[in-house]
Amino acid sequence: MIVGADDYALHHEGSLLLAGLRDAGRACNTARTYAGRTALYLSYCTYHRLEWAQITVWQLARFLHWLVEEPLPSRARGGGEPERFRDENTANAIVDTVCEFLSFGARMKWVDPELAEQLTEPRYLRSLPKGFNPGENNQYRTVRSRMLKLRGVNSGIEWTTVAQIARLIDVTRHARDRFLVLLLWCTGIRIGKALGLRREDMHLLADSQAFGCQAKGPHVHVRRRLNTNRAWAKSRRPRAIPVTR
Repeated sequence: MIVGADDYALHHEGSLLLAGLRDAGRACNTARTYAGRTALYLSYCTYHRLEWAQITVWQLARFLHWLVEEPLPSRARGGGEPERFRDENTANAIVDTVCEFLSFGARMKWVDPELAEQLTEPRYLRSLPKGFNPGENNQYRTVRSRMLKLRGVNSGIEWTTVAQIARLIDVTRHARDRFLVLLLWCTGIRIGKALGLRREDMHLLADSQAFGCQAKGPHVHVRRRLNTNRAWAKSRRPRAIPVTR
């Protein structure tokens, strides 16, 4: 459910976007993220008296800069903490979602298709990702790229140290929690996949052919399914992930 005004009225078009995500099998967390970002855009349009479906590229660019310039609400009661701001990467992700919403609106005849065309520009892929098929005459090397984007900073990957993992294991109270910490650490599996595992998914013997499984070595199976805890694997394709001893 998305609201775009102070009276908390249901936003029909935004709700249809979320319904489309669910019908496409997107993860619950993905739909929740889209909902928050789209609601932020709709609220911004309401506050600045803009018509969300008739916005211009210039106004969208102003929204992008507003995202990094506007302080975030204080998390401390009574204030007193330093002002917090969104970083450029977060602002880019929000505008990417808004552009998808506007493109969805163009397909549904709510938004002028010309606006949807202006949100992207052609870009030639000089270096190709592994496994990418450029086509017989390189016709697939030119793709559509987002125009509205700030120059974000890649902060790199922060690795959890062995000492930090050991500390986490020390404070766990149950074998289940200890297993989850070790599983996340040794496989890099997403939290939704880990929380969606069942006992029949865990083949921790060196050979599991006796159970009808042809995957070699100890592993866990990741399958998308409905779980009572609402955990959801993003990938539709089931696969086996090797685990360490």
